[in-house]
Amino acid sequence: MRRMLALGLVLLGGCSGMGTNYGPIGLKGGYKEAQVSPGVWRVVGSGNGFSGEGFGRHMAMYRSAELMKAAGFSHVQIIDQQGKVRYMGQRGAPATNYVGEDFILFVRGANSPDSPSECRAKVPTACFTYPVEETMARLRPVLRIK
Repeated sequence: MRRMLALGLVLLGGCSGMGTNYGPIGLKGGYKEAQVSPGVWRVVGSGNGFSGEGFGRHMAMYRSAELMKAAGFSHVQIIDQQGKVRYMGQRGAPATNYVGEDFILFVRGANSPDSPSECRAKVPTACFTYPVEETMARLRPVLRIK
């Protein structure tokens, strides 16, 4: 009986904290980035189903802001974005259970709130500029960053 209780506690402990944490990409998700051309970065945010919808997008935006701040910029310009949300269903049933998302941003730094002069997105409204400090302050509690 004690062994079963101990096993149950171990399994329960292993299930806690299954949501994605903010940090470099790992088994549960995270972020990764690469410079794809001079001044342009590809930033990926990946969240799992336990993190909730939008977590991957928020992670990509926050990481982009971190990168641009470190490079001395006050704003991030999104020049393209792509997203993929994953759902799963049971045999023969529609896929309605959210299981995660991957969100990709192509960004560059700026020191003004002007709209990007270059937009690679199919829909022009997908390109916009956002302030680094304000965005980081707004997303820090959403991503559970201390």
